[in-house]
Amino acid sequence: MQGLHVFDPRAVVAVDLESLVHDGHLLRKVDRILETSFIRKLTGTCYASGVGRPSIDPEVFFRMLLVAYLYDIKSDRQLCEDVHHNFAYRWFCRLALHEKVPDHSSLSRIRDRYGEDIFEALFRKIVEICQKRGLVAPECRVMTDATLIAADAALDSLVHNDPEQARLEAESLQGRTKAVHPPPTRRISNQTHRSRTDRDATLAQKRGAPQ
Repeated sequence: MQGLHVFDPRAVVAVDLESLVHDGHLLRKVDRILETSFIRKLTGTCYASGVGRPSIDPEVFFRMLLVAYLYDIKSDRQLCEDVHHNFAYRWFCRLALHEKVPDHSSLSRIRDRYGEDIFEALFRKIVEICQKRGLVAPECRVMTDATLIAADAALDSLVHNDPEQARLEAESLQGRTKAVHPPPTRRISNQTHRSRTDRDATLAQKRGAPQ
């Protein structure tokens, strides 16, 4: 009778991470055509050589963002946890098994450091790469999603575009309590009013849904 297998969770073994990701894996297909050498050059102005703590490799950062996009991972915290446990994610992000996955708070700080300009330049470069690979036709149409997204703004945040009218409306609302005084009727539209808390928010109505 053969001896029973004994599992030792602390056993130290040599693991070939490359062999743990099969050839047909989506991330292998992406990696074959992915060019990331431009990322360090693009983000070079955001780093000072030899100053401060060692930074997270910008290529690792953007590869993690691509994993989040491809697998619909909404949270930075969840992304870091998934990369920690998933061999294929680690391989794609160029993180060896002994390397620590960046903390989710670091991802937020890096986003703030790069700013909109670098992300826009990255997007344009990716489009350029796709064109070279024949993934984008010379002439194409841009399709947009008409899904309505609830804005983080209430109707009470709407103010009139005309400063004088805005003052009059504010005076009419001043001192009122919703439980006692119903709000006065206002004629509002995207042409006359804007949100003071979210300038990108606009009024919209979807058929069959409450206003």
